Amino acid sequence: MRILILRFSSLGDIVLTEPIIHALREKYPQAVIDYLIKPVFSEIVQAIPGVDNIIARPEKINDILPELKNNKYDLVIDLHDKLYSQILRMRLKAKSVTYKKQHFTRWAIVKKLTKAEIDSTVDLYETALKKLNIPLKRKYPVLQAQPQYREKIEKLISDYSLPVNRTLIGLFPGASFNTKQYPVDWYADFIDRIPDTWNTSFCILGSTADKPLAMKIKQKTESKVYDLTGTVSPGELINLTDLMDGIVSNDSGPMHIAAALRKPQIAIFGSTHTRLGFRPLNDKAVVIQSDLKCQPCSLHGFKECPRRHFRCMYSISPCTLKEYMQELLENSIWNL
Repeated sequence: MRILILRFSSLGDIVLTEPIIHALREKYPQAVIDYLIKPVFSEIVQAIPGVDNIIARPEKINDILPELKNNKYDLVIDLHDKLYSQILRMRLKAKSVTYKKQHFTRWAIVKKLTKAEIDSTVDLYETALKKLNIPLKRKYPVLQAQPQYREKIEKLISDYSLPVNRTLIGLFPGASFNTKQYPVDWYADFIDRIPDTWNTSFCILGSTADKPLAMKIKQKTESKVYDLTGTVSPGELINLTDLMDGIVSNDSGPMHIAAALRKPQIAIFGSTHTRLGFRPLNDKAVVIQSDLKCQPCSLHGFKECPRRHFRCMYSISPCTLKEYMQELLENSIWNL
């Protein structure tokens, strides 16, 4: 049997497909499972156990269609369900299933027309499995750091002189939209409030796009922080995150990476909300959100707060964040 998984982006959504792969592998242990993905995210799929082949998705369907047809898939599972994947499913003419996106429910949540909640995107993906009568035995995703990146990460640690005798907290200040980002001034204030007796250092992580945020934090804090933004590929980022003792992030793709690695973590939600199904699936996660009447104001975030006050984030003070960090350190890190 040969199965094709369609999920092209984005980082967090790809991580959350792992439980589906796990269920398929348990149901069909001898099957060949291929994963069609945008090239930029291929290293993320490398960390998902159970995938046999990763296929880079080109811009034009005709550039990949002959190869996919030649593979003679018995089953196509569409976990993206947009125009590209819909056309691809139609032209492959294989048995296919997709999932219920809950567009209306999420729209109604944002518009405050319902009190419904979506626990996780994984629950939505599971609807595809239900069409095949395949049980989802494990909901929380799992990623495996890849050995081929270990040498690069060890060199990075040496080059940046990361302390080996201190608790290392990875800080991801970035997110896809501004209203999902905790203010950088307050991140810096939070870091400065951490007493030296806690023996804790912060490593700012993220892509090259997050470099300006990291530079602002470094400029505004009096504490020693390590800026590693833009230094690693997506696959290497998984390994680097796995080396951290804990993670602080906004609602973002790296939040789901940390959850899938079972890292103690703090996840900060602003214009989005866990009711939309975006919570980190991790028993070691602490979620901070203000639960304002105007929250969530968006499914994915905005460039700026629609009401111009940004209280969803400004209601979470650096002092409050410090208190959560102390709780995380005492309960999930120092007592590990």
